[in-house]
Amino acid sequence: MNPAALKTNLSDVKPGGIIIANSGAFTDNNLAKASYAVNPLTDGSLGNYRVYQIDISGLTAHALKDSGLSKKDVGRCKNYYALGLMLSLYSRPLEKEEEDIRQKFAKKPQLAEANVLALRAGYTPTPPRCSSPLIGCVLPKSPREPTAALRATMRPRSASSPHRNSPVCRCSSAPTRSRRRQTSCTSCRR
Repeated sequence: MNPAALKTNLSDVKPGGIIIANSGAFTDNNLAKASYAVNPLTDGSLGNYRVYQIDISGLTAHALKDSGLSKKDVGRCKNYYALGLMLSLYSRPLEKEEEDIRQKFAKKPQLAEANVLALRAGYTPTPPRCSSPLIGCVLPKSPREPTAALRATMRPRSASSPHRNSPVCRCSSAPTRSRRRQTSCTSCRR
């Protein structure tokens, strides 16, 4: 998130949730545009969240330094750098996204290849300036494929529980009947 995105979307992030901040975008000018009197990354106001500051703007510029694109066009590629980072965190493949980029920018092949390069750079950030604790962190592929750590935190279910094999549900309540359909809990909707 940049300052404006943080201001707009912070209410959607649950306490303890992850915020990935594009630290390169938290300039005095951008903070003022977003109506921040002080930098929220340094004032302690984000203490209830897990904040990772990554200079996505700078890392994208580093990855595309030999692309021949203007500074403005390089700046437009940072979203694909961020997408590459997300795909990496969730162990998702790049191939489909690369195809989509090439189709979307078919009339501008230089921009297409720059966006693919930014996507790949975000997927495997290796420049020395990238010291984020997120690098090397891999999140589970899907909530339905729990890791050993997740399985260890799940509450045991009784044999009578209708969703005892669900890896994402932590409830142990019996199903309840609503007017429209039978539900068991709000987290798994089974």
